[in-house]
Amino acid sequence: MVVLFRQGASRHAFWAYNLMLPAAFAVALAYAKLPRVSTMLVAAQAVLCFTWSALRLSVEHEQNQLGLVAAALPRETEVPVVSPRSFHPYVSWYAHSRPITVRTAAELRALPRSSVALVDTEHARALGCTPPLGPRWQVVTLETCELVAASR
Repeated sequence: MVVLFRQGASRHAFWAYNLMLPAAFAVALAYAKLPRVSTMLVAAQAVLCFTWSALRLSVEHEQNQLGLVAAALPRETEVPVVSPRSFHPYVSWYAHSRPITVRTAAELRALPRSSVALVDTEHARALGCTPPLGPRWQVVTLETCELVAASR
């Protein structure tokens, strides 16, 4: 679980946490009854686990960057997130705010121009807000699309 869900390892409850102890006993029992088969199953599980972890690295990096930038958002408010995807858990955790996902230009125009927003710069440019060139995730003012904070 720690390898597959590194983000959840220190801060979030695992949905399958209660299965860890029975799974350990099942592996021990299988090994006692069928040592050769259980060794192969454990090896296959390890390969699958590490392969899945490697495939998730880029997604986790993007979510980490998003979280670091979200920490610059105003706390205890509703914060627009201009992105084609929803990142509610990350924004709400790091910013202690309620995120509002903005996916269309009409939704963007309906927001108060004086507020700040967390933007995926690629998506924001497609909607007509042109944040400064640079990192993908930025906190900008909606009135001028001026940079407030950015990811590395």
